[in-house]
Amino acid sequence: MASELEDASQVASDLVSYVDSILPMWLTAPDGARDPAIQTQWIPVRITETLESVLLLGEGHRHNDAAALVRVMVDHLILFAWLLGDNNPPDRINSWKKEELRQIKAMHGDLKALKADGVDEPSLLFNIETSVKFPRGAYEAAKACDRFWGPHMSPLFKEGTVNSFSGLYAAVFRATSAYVHPSLRGSMGFLATPTTGGTSGKDFRLSRSFADHPGIYVQAVVTELLALWIFVARFRHDDVPKILPLVDRVIRLTSKT
Repeated sequence: MASELEDASQVASDLVSYVDSILPMWLTAPDGARDPAIQTQWIPVRITETLESVLLLGEGHRHNDAAALVRVMVDHLILFAWLLGDNNPPDRINSWKKEELRQIKAMHGDLKALKADGVDEPSLLFNIETSVKFPRGAYEAAKACDRFWGPHMSPLFKEGTVNSFSGLYAAVFRATSAYVHPSLRGSMGFLATPTTGGTSGKDFRLSRSFADHPGIYVQAVVTELLALWIFVARFRHDDVPKILPLVDRVIRLTSKT
C-alpha cells in the first residue's frame, strides 16, 4: 500500500499542478454565444480537490475514508463524461440543470418544514422542455461514456478494464460500497479475532481500522486523468501536449497494479 500510494502521489502531484497552472481562469463562450457546457467545467476542479484529500487521507493511513472519496471522484467523472459525451450536449446539460433545480427546491421545502438550515431556494426554475435524462443506472451512463469517449482516449482507455468508464465505475463502486455504507464487510477493518488466546470466532479486538484497499489510489489517479482528458479535449485543445506525458505515466502506473 505504501509503495502504491507513493507512486500514485508522484503522478497525482503533476496532475494537480496542471490544474493549478490554469486556475483561476475566465470562462468565455466561443463567439460570445451562451454555451451551456461552460457550467460543467467546475466538475474536474472538484475532482482534483477531492484527489488531494484522498492522498492526504492515505498519508494518514485513513484508507477507508480515502476509498469513500474515490467513489465521489468517480461519481463526478461519470456525470462530467456523460454531459459532454454527445455531439450536441446542450440538451443533456439543460436537462441536468432543470432536474438539479427541482431537487434543490424540494430540499429547501423539506428543510424549511424541519426548521433546519439549508441552501437558499432558487429564485426561478429552469423552464426548458427536454427529453434527455441521465440514465437511471449510473453504470449505463458509464457504458455510454465508453462508447463516446473510448475512441478518443487511446492508449489509456481499455474497454473491460478499470481504465474504462464502466470498468472504473464497477470496480470502485463495488469495492468501496462497504466503506460508504455501514456493512458487515466494512466492520472487518475495526474488528479482528485474536490469533492466540481466547476462543476464535467469539472474542474480538476492536481498534482503529487497519484495512487497506489495493488499487484505490491508482484508481483515483486514473479518475483524475480521464476527467482532465475530457476537459482538454472539449475546452483546451492547445494543452494536449501537456497531458500526453501524464497519460504515459498513468499507463505505466496502472501496469504495476
